[in-house]
Amino acid sequence: ANRTAMDPLLSPFSTLPQQNQLPSLAVLLLGPATCHKNDIADQLVACSGHRSIAVRLATQLPLKPDPARPAIDFVVCLVDLKDATSLTLAESNIHRLSHMYSPGRCCVLVPQADVQQQQQQA
Repeated sequence: ANRTAMDPLLSPFSTLPQQNQLPSLAVLLLGPATCHKNDIADQLVACSGHRSIAVRLATQLPLKPDPARPAIDFVVCLVDLKDATSLTLAESNIHRLSHMYSPGRCCVLVPQADVQQQQQQA
């Protein structure tokens, strides 16, 4: 997919942190509504322990400008195996990420993949 000037990359440094107002970690969950983003966000916050974590949800990039949004530290691209457009959406989102997310700041998650595999084997 070709990018244009109107199609900006998401970069970890697109918003500079402000010391007193930011959580220690900001995670962006990207993907279709069928991927249970809210459940995953709740689990991330619940298991964060003493570390402060903020989870943002979005379907696709680019994100709308928001001066209150903290810099995104980690991006999770969600793929729903039951949704034919989900993989295309994930690919599009990955293309809109800055190369700064490549080494250890981004992952692809397939929720309930084991459930689908068990159903296919039955």
